[in-house]
Amino acid sequence: MLWTSGPRRITTILTQLAIALSLFSFASAQTQQKRDATIRVTAFDEADKPVAGVLVEFKLKGVVVATTTTSEKGEAEVTTLLPGSYEVVVTKQSFEPLNQSDVSLTAGAPVEIKFTMIPKVQLKDQVVTIQAGSETAVDKGASPAAGLRRDEIKSTPIKPATVKDTLPLVPGVVRSTEGEIRISGADEHRSALVVNAADVTDPATGQFGVTVPVDSVETIEVFKTPYLAQFGRFTAGVVSVETRRGGDKWNFELNDPLPEFRIRSGHLRGLREASPRVTFNGPIIADKFYFSEGLEYDLQKRPDRTLPFPFNESKQSSVNSFTQLDYILSPVNTLTGTFHVAPRQMEFVNLNFFNPQPVTPTFSAHDYTGTLIDRWTIGNNLLESTFAIKRFSGNVWGQGDQDMILAPTTNSGNYFSQQNRRASRAEWLETYSLSPIGFYGAHNLKFGTSVAHTGNRGDVVARPIQIRDAEADW
Repeated sequence: MLWTSGPRRITTILTQLAIALSLFSFASAQTQQKRDATIRVTAFDEADKPVAGVLVEFKLKGVVVATTTTSEKGEAEVTTLLPGSYEVVVTKQSFEPLNQSDVSLTAGAPVEIKFTMIPKVQLKDQVVTIQAGSETAVDKGASPAAGLRRDEIKSTPIKPATVKDTLPLVPGVVRSTEGEIRISGADEHRSALVVNAADVTDPATGQFGVTVPVDSVETIEVFKTPYLAQFGRFTAGVVSVETRRGGDKWNFELNDPLPEFRIRSGHLRGLREASPRVTFNGPIIADKFYFSEGLEYDLQKRPDRTLPFPFNESKQSSVNSFTQLDYILSPVNTLTGTFHVAPRQMEFVNLNFFNPQPVTPTFSAHDYTGTLIDRWTIGNNLLESTFAIKRFSGNVWGQGDQDMILAPTTNSGNYFSQQNRRASRAEWLETYSLSPIGFYGAHNLKFGTSVAHTGNRGDVVARPIQIRDAEADW
């Protein structure tokens, strides 16, 4: 062996150590590469869109050895598993859990697994949660409710825009060809629609009308048996909606921002449909004052193929806005105010070959609903005071003031009737809910009173109608 001294000896030793470490690292990497196996998991919904945030668990002989979550592209990958036979389990709150067993992994041979996530509509237990500073659960056994939560609604493939759009997801609830909701086979006006315990149906007809934007909703419950006295004024079913307040951080959501354009003969001719939805909420004063807003605009143009363009389209446009303010007066006392505004207009209603645009009417309506709710926790009991105002106005008019002419081949002139209707309701509701009493079983007692005033007025102005046969002298 050749011995050296001084700096030359130190340099030689360092060089030998560096070569040894490099060889050891290379050998370790080769051994690890031969030992590890790779598996890729993708999660998509029934519309073949990626599902993010899915929890993926890898089990070896029943023991979880690795976990990960899917990305925005619905993809997840693990590269540090030992070769063997695994069970892969995927779960997410709003979807049914899925698994695949006997997944064989070998070193150097990546495995890919695709899961199609199935949305679930969960029936709630017979429990309603009343929140007022603290979470107190009060069992409700009188009438079990079928319920939908916000996360379940957002994950459905139909992408509903309002509460009314979500109701057919509940078993026993269907939408008629006229667009009305039927609960247990009964007409819409036989049911009740309440938002935060306030009745929001049309004061005159009992119809649901324009409902709250779905982005402002926390839970929806449908009661199918008429045995709940606190709702009143119904014989078929009750739809109870609870809206959500602003969160501790500001949040902004934009849904369906892109419109559908009308293209004719290779040229752009305006918009055919548009339905953007905006939601933003957050704290105005931290831990004290919260704001939430859900706003949507809807535009629809429907062509009739029997009429020439551009006189063959009916048009419907609407705005749906729901605003909520929550103020925490104390740990046991909260104050909530909501304001729902929903103007809409339909032009050229019932347009067809026999009724061209000049003959058709225009319909315009405005819905206004305002509520003020005070919740006060007294011991383990809850006192809720609600004041609500509902106003509706509807107008129908023609395209001009000419007489309407009915003929066998086609009608002409202008729509013959002008209609105006106004309806309103003012309601004061007091409800006192006791904590569960354990005396010969569980007893849930609730006391309340309601004072309401409704009003309705309208007028109709009709003009002459001329009826002519095919041989009439025009």
